[in-house]
Amino acid sequence: MSNHTNIWIIHNPAAGWCTRRRVKKLLTAFASRGIMPIVKPTLHPGHAIALAAEACRTGASIIVAAGGDGTLNEVINGMLASGLTNKLPLLAVFPVGTVNLVARELNVPSCPDTFAARVLTRANTATIWPAQANGRYFVAVAGVGIDAYVVNSVSLLKKKLFSRFAYVYETIKTLIKATYTARGWPHRYTVEIDGHSYHTPALIVAKGHYYAGRFVVANQARLTDQQLYAVLFASGTIRSLASYIFHLACGRLNQHRQVTVLPANSILIHGPVGQPVQLDGDPGGRLPLLIEVGTVPLTVVY
Repeated sequence: MSNHTNIWIIHNPAAGWCTRRRVKKLLTAFASRGIMPIVKPTLHPGHAIALAAEACRTGASIIVAAGGDGTLNEVINGMLASGLTNKLPLLAVFPVGTVNLVARELNVPSCPDTFAARVLTRANTATIWPAQANGRYFVAVAGVGIDAYVVNSVSLLKKKLFSRFAYVYETIKTLIKATYTARGWPHRYTVEIDGHSYHTPALIVAKGHYYAGRFVVANQARLTDQQLYAVLFASGTIRSLASYIFHLACGRLNQHRQVTVLPANSILIHGPVGQPVQLDGDPGGRLPLLIEVGTVPLTVVY
């Protein structure tokens, strides 16, 4: 197993409950197979970007992102910023975060021992295609509108203490505020999709299959496809928003008569300057925003 000895585990101690305990069990699983990975905890937002770039430049064979989708997003950005796109290490995703969209879609085992065994034997591999948003990569989902406001309102402390319930609380609070201040979502965005213009009170861009857990906004979206899907909404009234949420929970959002799902290669979003953006469930900058399909693949082992 000498070709596996340079394994880096980049983990976020603030990602979900019991993170340190699960990472410790993962280390024990690797050690039982004669492997001692290099372990790097993140110390602040953005730190995983620098750590992943360092891992690539020092010859890591496998980088394990142990955290949620936000930690994975930073690891991917660090790998693709390393300048070594022709000889990148394998990527592994150990799910210990709040939502874990990528791990869920790839059906990555959560048991540390099973995970270690499968990574070392390269039981399964998949080629994924991260997309770009204003030059920053994301792998599962991007959004503007209510979900971006919610994501930008949830602090790291709230995520650590309340996990996904922090997002539920912020969503309810945002909807109540919209009801009493504007009787609906007050913002609208102009979206140019492959040269065609649309107007919408919110936009979700699906790169992967899942959204906010096990929910699906674009049935065709897959991590392994080099394709984006834009999800547009016709109305921002409270009644419409409640209807969208109900259809999403029932797995029928794409059947809603006020929802349009379009395949896309390039998406340009205009709106009030400074409106928040979310990428993979974390804050991802401000408008205006250009999203494009990615051209550099990554190989995930699981």
